[in-house]
Formats: sequence, C-alpha cells, structure tokens
Amino acid sequence: MKILHTSDWHIGRNLAGFSLIEDQRYVLGQLKDYVKKQNIDVLIVAGDVYDRGIPTTESIRLLDDVLFEMISETSAKVLIIAGNHDNAARLAFGNRLYQNNPYIAGEFDVNLPKITLCDEYGEVNFFFLPHFVPERVAQQLRVKVTGVDEAFKLIIEHNRPRIDETKRNVLIAHGFFSCFLGGKSDLIVTEHELPVGGMDVIDVAPAAFFDYVALGHLHSPQKVYSDNICYAGSLLKYSLSEADQEKGVVEVFLEQKGTLETKMVTLPPLHDLKVITGFINDILEHPDVYCLDRSDYIFVKLLDTESVFDGIYRLRQVFKNVLGLGLLNNVSEEVFEVTRDLSESQDLLELFAGFFAKLTGKSLTQEQSEIVKRVAECGQSLADCEEGRI
Repeated sequence: MKILHTSDWHIGRNLAGFSLIEDQRYVLGQLKDYVKKQNIDVLIVAGDVYDRGIPTTESIRLLDDVLFEMISETSAKVLIIAGNHDNAARLAFGNRLYQNNPYIAGEFDVNLPKITLCDEYGEVNFFFLPHFVPERVAQQLRVKVTGVDEAFKLIIEHNRPRIDETKRNVLIAHGFFSCFLGGKSDLIVTEHELPVGGMDVIDVAPAAFFDYVALGHLHSPQKVYSDNICYAGSLLKYSLSEADQEKGVVEVFLEQKGTLETKMVTLPPLHDLKVITGFINDILEHPDVYCLDRSDYIFVKLLDTESVFDGIYRLRQVFKNVLGLGLLNNVSEEVFEVTRDLSESQDLLELFAGFFAKLTGKSLTQEQSEIVKRVAECGQSLADCEEGRI
C-alpha cells in the first residue's frame, strides 16, 4: 500500500499581511498531481487543515476544490483528522454523505474511529486520533486525568484490545509528540511551537507498536523515536523561523507486516520564503546575488550601521514580496566590557570610540569624531550650567 502522509495545510494563512491562498492552491495542485502520477492508495492529512476555526469563504472553496479534484481524478482514499487550529464540527460537516471518501474525523472519540482498507497483503487498519484535551478523555472514560500525556496513555490502553497486532495498523494523530526514552529529545521545534512549561508534550512510546504513526502539528518534517513515527511537517513555510526548512510530504510504502519504507517528497512552492542579510545598497545593486527569484517572500536583515531611509519602499522596487526588514543587533555581552573597565583618564571620545569599534568592527571617521566632540562639549556646557558654574 502506498500512503502519502501530509499535515498542517493551514488553508487561509497570511504571512505578514500577504494572503497565501494562491500559494496553497498551487502546492495542493502539485500534491494532487503527485497522488495521480504515483498511484497513491491513501492520502493522509494529519490535522490543521484550516488555519482558523472559522475559515474564510475562499479557504472553504479551496478545500472543496482540492477534495473534489482529488477524489474525482485519483483513486486515493483521503483520510483527514482535525488539528488544534480546526473547528472539529465544522471540518467534519457532511462527513456521512461522503461514503467514507474523504473520511474526516473531527470530534474526539475515545473509541478511536477505524477504517479498514485492503491490498495484496491483506488488511490495513487506520485509527483516527484528532486533537484532544485531557478533559474530554476524563469525561468519556469517567476517570481522573492529570495531563495530556496521561490522557494519551489512557486512550491507547483503552483501545489496545480492539487492535489486532497481527495485522498492519496505522495511527493518525495530531499533537506535540516526543520521545522520553533517555530523557532527551532532538525534535526540531520553532519558537511559536514550544509548549508552555512542557505541559503539552506527549510521550509517543505507547503508540510505538503501530506499524506507522502519521503525526501532525510540528511544521518541520522529522522522525520521532523510530522510522515508523513521523511528522510530515507543513506544506509551506509559514513563519520566518521555518525559512531554512525543506517542506514536502512523506511517502510510505507499507508491504507485508514488519516491512516499511519511507521517503521525503518535496513539493516546490509558488514562492519560496527566504531571509537575506546584507547592506541595503549591495542588495539593491546586486539583487540576484541575494535572491534568484525576485518574487519570493523575503525578510531582509540589514548590516547597515547608519539609519536607512524608506528601506521597505526601496526594497519593494526590486523585490515584489518584502515581508519586512530589521537592523541586525550585533551587540553582545562583550560590547559592554568597554564600560566595565572605566578609568578616570578616559574621556567621552575614547569611550565612545571603543564602544563604536566593538559594535561595528570599524573605527570612527574624522567626521564622526568631530560630531562626538561637539556632543560632548554641549553636554559639558549643560552640566556646568545646571551646577551654576556658568
């Protein structure tokens, strides 16, 4: 069975004020073409289909178009779960009319919904675990639950008797899953994905017996604990912290019991997201050195030490989609060592010259030195006036 594992479509997302709806339409069209060309049997969407609980009209239309084309033009079974960005009830609207294609698991059910598909090796059971909170688990099992990690263990324990481990089983889940074995995790996590105080982290080990675990929530594609537990990551780069990540989907080859192969498949975006660094004049004079495709989304980090007038406007004359700019802060702790070893013999010009050199790596020019001297003289005159000396 050939499975394509995707997640975190975030349809309707904006990036620094830029609508990504056409970027999403483009990459989802590539996804459909790949499913069709490679004769994929099952397409998984592991949560966060929409970017918000109440999606925009154009977001709903795009998902409707994508699902219609996927089902009418390919032979793939489409399996979807709700993520924390989705409104579970809205996402699963009309699910009973679809005749299980697509099958959408919206609301959490402690008795994990299951669909069984067959290939030449027999049955493959797909279990659905959409985004859940401990309170729902406690309510349905009528037990006390102290956190999301304990809730996940209880869910797996509750469903274990229903799972025939002699057959192939796939779990589709959405959440912040990690591996606690050895007390260390090497997950790739961006700042906005960090769980507050670690309270939302779930040990994935109880689900390790599944033949494959298709995860959603983290935007970087990666394996957790073993080769059979994977995050597919988001289809597109949705923040500056993801600029260096390679996006795509995971293709899973599930043959006889105990045999599994996975590979990452990249889907080139309509516009890439890049962070470029340099002096504004260099960037404007030699833009192709910094960005080969000028229609990409870019954020500019400037090395200039002096004020940059109307930088965004000037950059947008060359680059169509400038998200923003910032002056690199080269200040580090060692910069302030200049002020820690003060001696009474040092005057303001010496102190400032040392600070300037540490900050910029350059010496004051003659003109800059004269400006500092004049400022120092004005300051001294003001101090003398306040103390009544003049």
